Amino acid sequence: MKINNTIIDESIHTLNSSELKLIKREYIKSLIQAGLLGLLGVCLYYFPIYYFPLFTQTITLSLFDQLISLPIYDILLCLVLTVVEIYLLTIIHLRMTHNIAVYSGFISSINKETHINKLTQIATGKVDKKITQYGLDPFQGTNKWVLFTINLLIKLKGFLANKILRYLIKRFAGRYAVKYVMDFIGAPVYMLLNMYATHIIYKNAKAEIFGHQLIKKYISNLPNLELNQEEKELIYHTLQLIAMSKRDFHSNHSLLTEQVIAFFKIPIKEKHYFNDSFYESLESSKKEIAKICSDIFLLGLILDGHISNKEKKRIQLLQQKEIFQHSIEAIQLACSNFIHGRETTIIQLK
Repeated sequence: MKINNTIIDESIHTLNSSELKLIKREYIKSLIQAGLLGLLGVCLYYFPIYYFPLFTQTITLSLFDQLISLPIYDILLCLVLTVVEIYLLTIIHLRMTHNIAVYSGFISSINKETHINKLTQIATGKVDKKITQYGLDPFQGTNKWVLFTINLLIKLKGFLANKILRYLIKRFAGRYAVKYVMDFIGAPVYMLLNMYATHIIYKNAKAEIFGHQLIKKYISNLPNLELNQEEKELIYHTLQLIAMSKRDFHSNHSLLTEQVIAFFKIPIKEKHYFNDSFYESLESSKKEIAKICSDIFLLGLILDGHISNKEKKRIQLLQQKEIFQHSIEAIQLACSNFIHGRETTIIQLK
């Protein structure tokens, strides 16, 4: 993928009108292509089955003295189309991520080679679990079985949505729902799922690319303080509090953790456990330390471009203890400004 000549400024986490327009156009183009790909996948699966008898034939196999009929050609067609669709969707996401990085000034012909792995990770939706190397766990205190069930349902959302739609059509349309309608009802589902996946990659690409420079600027503005062990522990707790508030892995949180721990020379634990004594300790700490913890927590909240209801409750708890002064509205505005490439003024950066 070539680097196109575009007019960009030096700031990566804030965009001018030309950059915003180019990025928005890239997003719309990728969204349409992803949707059409999902629609085409369903059509290319059912049309051969309708018009070529080969795909309706079955092969009988004997397994444990039981005869099993398998529509082998049907299965092969499905596998081939799935692989091709994933491959093409990945190309769409790679191109979109690459161009966003170019338009925002994150990569150029000079530094592109050093960022290729990062761009590939973003475009393929690879989960960055580097934060666990610092003993932090986003799911600390959660029920593992509930977490497993939720993740399973998320993975099966396309299949379940298709089955629910088929059931509803059978239930309310009855005998008037012909086979063609039943077969092709899944087309809009997979089209929307592809578009949703592209939207998630787009949003995360912006968050990671913009966040990279925002974290760098924040670290460069931190005061050079000699911290005692208790103060380092407070900052460590703050990083764990961010992870627990997000309940997910994100590359920006890994980078923030890495940079903060390195800057303050905080000893890394194999497992860091958060406890509620943090609130009392932070309340009685020096103003400088409380400000640093507050800013780190605030930065961690906005770095993925989303504030959940659970995070709002966490913010309210900190406000009640009078150790966090920013309102939910102000944080949401900062989050929106960040993900849309506008200046984030809630944290003072030079």
